[in-house]
Amino acid sequence: MTECDAFELPLTVAHRHSVVLYNDSIEAFLAADPAVERRLDTLLIDDPDCALARIARARFLQSVGRGAEARAEAQQAQALATGLTDRERGHVDALASAVRGEGRTTLARITAHLERFPADLFVLAPVAGVFGLFGFSGEAGREERLFQYLEERRSTHEDHWWFKASLAFALCETGRLDQASALIEEAWSLHPESANTAHIRAHIDYERADDARTLNWLEPWFESYDRSGAMHCHLGWHLALARLRLGAFDSAEEAYQRWVRAIDPETGQGAWGPPLNRVTDASSWLFRAQLRGLPVSSQTWQRVLSDARTAFPAPGVRFADVHLALCLAMAGDLDALEQWLAAIDGPVSPVIHRAASGFKAIAQSRWDQAASALLQTLDSHEVLGGSRAQRDLLVEAWSFADSGGQALMGRVPRTPSDAAALP
Repeated sequence: MTECDAFELPLTVAHRHSVVLYNDSIEAFLAADPAVERRLDTLLIDDPDCALARIARARFLQSVGRGAEARAEAQQAQALATGLTDRERGHVDALASAVRGEGRTTLARITAHLERFPADLFVLAPVAGVFGLFGFSGEAGREERLFQYLEERRSTHEDHWWFKASLAFALCETGRLDQASALIEEAWSLHPESANTAHIRAHIDYERADDARTLNWLEPWFESYDRSGAMHCHLGWHLALARLRLGAFDSAEEAYQRWVRAIDPETGQGAWGPPLNRVTDASSWLFRAQLRGLPVSSQTWQRVLSDARTAFPAPGVRFADVHLALCLAMAGDLDALEQWLAAIDGPVSPVIHRAASGFKAIAQSRWDQAASALLQTLDSHEVLGGSRAQRDLLVEAWSFADSGGQALMGRVPRTPSDAAALP
């Protein structure tokens, strides 16, 4: 039977109760609520041929780093969608392309689908965020282009909490902080349980250098967020980073150990989360702590490196590649670093190579060389992907090297001109 989903779009199901489960599953996915997998599994037990539930499950699996399972689920969804409505086939095909990681082809398919079915919000989701299609495009100016893409669709989705939050993130990443702050509070008022909204709210606080505010609201909120939630590791990173930037080093280290620490190969203990978050959050927090004078042992770096190389055995994800280079440099595995870099090519590779050169020079206390290499990344690191907050890793590394290895204190300028303006 053909019913309608929450956006009044056709949804073919075997039972009417599948519609409720489907709508709840989509909301849970958009909120990074760990209930999404359970709800989709429940739906698919009773309604195994529901193509849109299959593709939703594929997207969930992709989001938590289970790529092979996600691609198999997407293939099954496309087979099931063959005889469905145009909307459903287009929905499944666009999201299957996203699951397969087809980049510009996916963006073209999503855009074409949204021109016909603008209300299909779930198809818009792969576009948004710093890990989305624009975020990982490897192109300069991608932050502004994402903002414009979402802004063009504001009139269709402006009442939905997820769209408000996603547009707020795009506003944040393009420096429109007043607008971002107002919009994220609207999203928060509509769905304060959403981990994705909490994440974006923390990023806006970061850009406003209001780490105390982050701790005031995020710490109590975080207590009730299930550890299996996809954002658990990364929100723990935000808490640990806020404490670090406030100089609360003991509690920052405690937060890192509880929520962000890389998986120990011997004990299997460590943070749960999508591999990209787990690897980048652990390595970046340790490095930023070390730049502030906190001791980080070689054993600790080796643990992070082991987890990173298990998750990413070969280069290919730019944002992961630069963090792997960091791990190899700080662990002192310079031969492996050179082999890693030799396997990286493409238009973004010069930025990764310069960053790696800077990390290696810092590990060897060659401050001038480090500062020179890192300075060359400051006007181009947007192409690596990730948020401004995450890419401040490079800014802080440059500032540290430029000062001759003096421990960082207070606000770190983003550019040399910012540094000159500081008292």
